[in-house]
Amino acid sequence: MIVLTGIDLASIHEVDKLAAEPGASDGVWTASEQHAHEGYPERRAGQWAAKEAVMKILGEGVGKIDPRDIEIECAEGRRPQVRLHGKAAILGRDLRITSLSVSITHEHGAAAAVAVALAEEGGSDGDL
Repeated sequence: MIVLTGIDLASIHEVDKLAAEPGASDGVWTASEQHAHEGYPERRAGQWAAKEAVMKILGEGVGKIDPRDIEIECAEGRRPQVRLHGKAAILGRDLRITSLSVSITHEHGAAAAVAVALAEEGGSDGDL
């Protein structure tokens, strides 16, 4: 097995500004994610940081992967769950990812996330 990691830090204020732009929320977060972070800007920023951390594992960034293809489910009192859809799911299969998890925190105006994936050796990435 190979361990793949990604990390991201997001400004809660900047993510809040992004979410306030017309149509931005629907273009970045699924309906389920929007429901989970409604009224909690720190959760929204944490979801964004988690999406970016997963993008780093997949080797593609914003603009190459639809952010809604990486769904971060954050239920109260439970660890976040990651679901890959569309291109993100294809990249995950190509990398032979067998499990993927994220950890999210927020404090002092920032949200941070770390993503860890286990992958079978021999994925399509030349470095594996």
